[in-house]
Amino acid sequence: MSVEDRLARIEARAGIEAVMQVYAAAADAKYTARHRKAAPKRVAEAARAQAACFTPDAEWQAGGFGGSLHGRAAIEDFFREGPWSFATHLYTAPQIEVAGTAADARWRLWELGVRDESNPATQGHVTLLTGVVRQSWRLLPEGWRIAVMAFDQLHALTLATDTAALSCLIPAGDTP
Repeated sequence: MSVEDRLARIEARAGIEAVMQVYAAAADAKYTARHRKAAPKRVAEAARAQAACFTPDAEWQAGGFGGSLHGRAAIEDFFREGPWSFATHLYTAPQIEVAGTAADARWRLWELGVRDESNPATQGHVTLLTGVVRQSWRLLPEGWRIAVMAFDQLHALTLATDTAALSCLIPAGDTP
């Protein structure tokens, strides 16, 4: 493999990892440090930024955790109306294989969340999600974007049934 080919693969990996950082930051921006959903305008902006990480014709495949969605607009709607009143995401240990303008990736997901009111049986539960996320990527004129995001494994552990169990040590300037 030539130096140019190796450099292109390194740049592609760095681009994909950067988009995943934008994705996770946008996902987290929908919530306040006091474990509440942010104002509707902020949630909508964050959901739009999160959905912009996908191709216009992207597929979201999450089984019982979000179902199957087609297209960036449907994915954005799901992100805006998600089942959490708080969440924080970590995508780690990427395995990324690049082939020209396409790539496949696998990530380990760690997500801490507080369930919203949509299901009274789990409302306010502090939940740890772990799993494996599989993605297909395409290089578009605006950069690398997710074409398919699928959850190969997703495990949930209820850490507490009361949000008081989760405290923010540094509130990050949140207003009450």
